[in-house]
Amino acid sequence: MGELGMDALWSAATVKLLGAGLDDADFVQKISTLVGQHDVRTPSISRSKEGTSRSYSYRLDPVLPRTASVPCPRAPPCSSPPVCGPP
Repeated sequence: MGELGMDALWSAATVKLLGAGLDDADFVQKISTLVGQHDVRTPSISRSKEGTSRSYSYRLDPVLPRTASVPCPRAPPCSSPPVCGPP
């Protein structure tokens, strides 16, 4: 199938769901670019004899940062027979 096949499948999907453990950095970067950025407000407060002044600065951060591509640890192999649900 390869990368072109996966791109075709992804493009054809009407619902796109991303889960934990994304380990393809290029894919995560593509999604991060599509999702875009958001403003992050940082307050600053100054106090003096005359009173208090509050100001804000803004910076753009990605909604889905590239660090989201950190893989999750692999689950241990299942016991035989597998145990499902509460005992």
